[in-house]
Amino acid sequence: MQVSECRSSVWSPLVREWIEKENDCFGVYQLSDETETVLYIGKGHILTSLKSHLPEGPNHLGDAKQYQVEYAGNEKQADKKMEITLKKWKKKHEQLPKYNPVNI
Repeated sequence: MQVSECRSSVWSPLVREWIEKENDCFGVYQLSDETETVLYIGKGHILTSLKSHLPEGPNHLGDAKQYQVEYAGNEKQADKKMEITLKKWKKKHEQLPKYNPVNI
């Protein structure tokens, strides 16, 4: 299976022990609270990006408790997946997740 086909459809705890199991390939990730309300949709190298959201990281979001990932083959594919994911989210919810910039 190619990296671009990998997707996690279940929420994983946003803790170092789980994050360390991820690859550092490009992809899109979602962070949620304990009720699975999506708070943030991001992209980048998955392992590095998720680590930045841990309590000691520079992008820590206090109410983010879980994550899901979708790997992409490269940065361009991750950019496209991110764009599509945000557009679908905004269409369905009439707004972006809590921590995403307003102008997307």
